Amino acid sequence: MTLISILGPTSSGKSEMAVKLAQYLDHKYGKSSAVIISCDSRQVYKDLNIGTGKIEGKWVDNSTYGHSFEYKNIPHFLIDYVDANQKYSLNQFLFDFNKLFSQWNSLPKFVILCGGTGLFAKAVFEDYKLDLIDPDYENEYEKYRKELNGLNATHLQLLLNSLNFDYLKGFNYSDQNNPRRLISKILSLVSAKNNWLLESSYPTPKFDLKWQFYLEPENIKERIELRLEQRLKDGIVEETAALIQSGKLQIEKLFSLGLEYEEFYYYFYGLTTYDEYTKGLLRQNLSYLKRQKTWFKKQDLLVKVDALEEILKITKL
Repeated sequence: MTLISILGPTSSGKSEMAVKLAQYLDHKYGKSSAVIISCDSRQVYKDLNIGTGKIEGKWVDNSTYGHSFEYKNIPHFLIDYVDANQKYSLNQFLFDFNKLFSQWNSLPKFVILCGGTGLFAKAVFEDYKLDLIDPDYENEYEKYRKELNGLNATHLQLLLNSLNFDYLKGFNYSDQNNPRRLISKILSLVSAKNNWLLESSYPTPKFDLKWQFYLEPENIKERIELRLEQRLKDGIVEETAALIQSGKLQIEKLFSLGLEYEEFYYYFYGLTTYDEYTKGLLRQNLSYLKRQKTWFKKQDLLVKVDALEEILKITKL
């Protein structure tokens, strides 16, 4: 199998490029040669459609890949399948990602990983190990995790060194100073040491080749503005209000979803006007864009492209 990641910030056109690539591969190598796996921490949620920019697919039964979310005749996975009120973590993503490959009748020639949650893609590309916590030790695990969250990067580095010096030496500069990455590794080591882990029954899939591409159009800010205008026309306000009123989306969940949903909280309760709400949407998205660009620029193995033809030329597909 070949893994091709198409990553980039919000509104960069990742989904459409991934579909075009999958369609090209199906045409050249045979039907069902390619599948798309989403690496978006918000598009996993059911019913959150307009606000997450989810593709307008439908669930179908595929003879090769089972139940899949199909869009333009391409099966998609890890999208539109989690209750909106549930938490969704990197660990859950990795578990679900690995589980997929055991459920298919045959493996695809190409797996296209597409989305804006860079950490999810990085975890797959760099074979992060999955830690499944034994329910008997979940309280101890959570207590320790909260303690680690109160430490800065320097203290976390010292702690990781005390556990295993070789791990920190293997991190790049970005990861060495990333508390989230340091905490993840410390938790993994301590969990194994304390026997808090369960064995995973789903092995990590093996890829013969891996490619990572990064998409960021020059007019990205204009694309964000146009996308927000379209989401308002499509009914993001009505969709979100209906989800809250039906109980499918709890009020407190709005903050963890961020962006459009966090701003909606203030508008929903009359704390901001509609004009303030729409300006807040743009402000939040531009701020998120800046954070995404900063994160992606720190990733050494990303190849920037502007068009599908560049991917095909580089990969020689």
